[in-house]
Amino acid sequence: SNFSIQLKKHFRSYPEMIGFSSKYFYGDSLQVMKIRGKPIEDVIEFDAINHDGLFDQRNVNALEARRIVDRITELLDSDPSPSVGLITPHTEQQAFLARLVNDHPRSEEFYDKLRMKIMTFDTCQGEEREVIFYSLVATSEKDRLAYVFPSKISRDQTAEVDHNLRLQRLNVGLSRGQEKIGFAHSKQLEQYSSAL
Repeated sequence: SNFSIQLKKHFRSYPEMIGFSSKYFYGDSLQVMKIRGKPIEDVIEFDAINHDGLFDQRNVNALEARRIVDRITELLDSDPSPSVGLITPHTEQQAFLARLVNDHPRSEEFYDKLRMKIMTFDTCQGEEREVIFYSLVATSEKDRLAYVFPSKISRDQTAEVDHNLRLQRLNVGLSRGQEKIGFAHSKQLEQYSSAL
């Protein structure tokens, strides 16, 4: 290209939340303007789910979805209530989460009070919320994330034709949070089949 432009300053989130994007997309050059004044545990949370190995349908993890709905229900009673986003790699999980939320007795409050939006890594561009929950779906028995995310971060280590698209998907999805990100995961983090 004859011209390129990149962000220099980042105002949305804390350094730990935007660290991935800064390192792999901006050469560690992002200047994060938001200072974290609370414990890291209040900013990045990993919620391990003991999965039972049973599957209702393809690319759906009902246990993760129910845990996340429980978590957002707790946030309804916060004062003030934060805005909330749910992000998952699979459209089937997105639809399952939407059904759970819509069938919930406090469904209207989720959308009105929390400004909740349920997205995939492909549909969250341009969105941001104070709290983002991720449902990663994969389990030890079934992990299809290698079809969604790059197998390796470095272009030199992979032969994927769509490597840049997969990497951009990670960048966009992991940079939507403002105050907190929480990952519901059903397998050990180091065991995922992709660069995630």
